[in-house]
Amino acid sequence: LVAIPDDDMLWQIPPVLEGRQGTDWSFDLRPDCSYWLSLRAFNPRYRGGHLRNAAYVVNNRITCPYFTVEFKRDGDGQSVAINQVAAAGSLALYNRYRLRNDALKASKRDCNSDHTGPLRHYALTFVGPLFDVWMLQVAPVGADGCWTGCTMRRLYGADCTDEYGVRDLVDWVNEIHRWGLSRHGPSCEQDIKTVLRVGGVRTSAAQGV
Repeated sequence: LVAIPDDDMLWQIPPVLEGRQGTDWSFDLRPDCSYWLSLRAFNPRYRGGHLRNAAYVVNNRITCPYFTVEFKRDGDGQSVAINQVAAAGSLALYNRYRLRNDALKASKRDCNSDHTGPLRHYALTFVGPLFDVWMLQVAPVGADGCWTGCTMRRLYGADCTDEYGVRDLVDWVNEIHRWGLSRHGPSCEQDIKTVLRVGGVRTSAAQGV
């Protein structure tokens, strides 16, 4: 999947923070695997042409990614895999923050860390048989609700040559998908509907409607 940053398509790169050196985002950001929400979970009344006015949509099929996976062979170096998911994950998380911020503006509320703290993106890196699970989370926002970056924390790691390591991997992946579909998905849906209602699109305040 190619998802090149595009300001006109609601898929923007994170801004350069004060005192930090900017990065050229023209490099290959394609992770080996990424999981997004299916548009089939949204009401057909607005998931077609309307939804793309609130969030980035790929091929009229998916939106709001929540999980990134990167594979590297032994010898490629773990840092390469970590940098890849850090870049792809922060791009996804920043645009999730933008959607939340747009929804708050639409409802005439100020953005603060209580609103953005729960936003996150998960990642999984493989280097040979070794895997590590990561979580990216929005850093406390500025006084005016502005983006101040994100953090990336290692949650767990194990070896897939070990039976118990494989079991743990399965458990982690299942839990991430459970979170993606039961927490991340409904949260994105509510923010999208809030933005669309300001534009005159009829949506229900209830989830899934």
